Formats: sequence, structure tokens, C-alpha cells
Amino acid sequence: MNQLALIALQAAAAMGPARDPNRNLTINLAFDDAFVQRYDADLSGTLTPEEFKAGVRARLREAVDSNPAAKAKITPENIERLVKSLSDQTFTRYDVNHDGALSAAELKPSLRKNVA
Repeated sequence: MNQLALIALQAAAAMGPARDPNRNLTINLAFDDAFVQRYDADLSGTLTPEEFKAGVRARLREAVDSNPAAKAKITPENIERLVKSLSDQTFTRYDVNHDGALSAAELKPSLRKNVA
């Protein structure tokens, strides 16, 4: 499984004091062939920005829902802000051919190394 992003969701105010071990929620997002297949709603073989955002949203919700401390403290609004920020930045960065869609090939580590 290729790992595209390791995200540390910092919610200092919502997550409690700095000594709180639950302050950081680490979420591994593996954007691999399975991710593309699962969230490619129109079956085009690529992800549109909307499909990519839907996939990121689903993965973040799964991670938060599986962590009781995070689920109690991270609001849906926080998730949506993170989804927008992460989706927009990541999509733009990895759309190597600038066609407005992400293919599984564009998400492969060998291609990503060449993207600034």
C-alpha cells in the first residue's frame, strides 16, 4: 500500500492540554489503486476533484470514528475544513499532467518524487 500523506490533525483547543496524549490524531491516508477504484464514482479510471474529496472525507471520518477520544472532540466542521485544505492542496500537487483528474499512476511514489 502506497502512503501519500501522513496527517497530524492538531486541534489544540479542542483536544485538551499539551500533555494530553490524545491531542494529536495521526491519520494515514494511503492513496493507492484501491483508493482510486473505490472512489471513482463515474468509473472513468481517474478521480475528479469531487471524487477525490469524497474519498478523503470518508477516510478521515473512518479514522475519527474509530478513535473514541477523537470522535468526542473533533467536530464535523473541523473535518470539513481539513478535507477542503488537504483535498485541494494534494489534488493540485499530484495532478502531474494538469488534466483535472488523478490517475492511480499519478499517485505512485515514483511519480510523486518528481513533483515539487
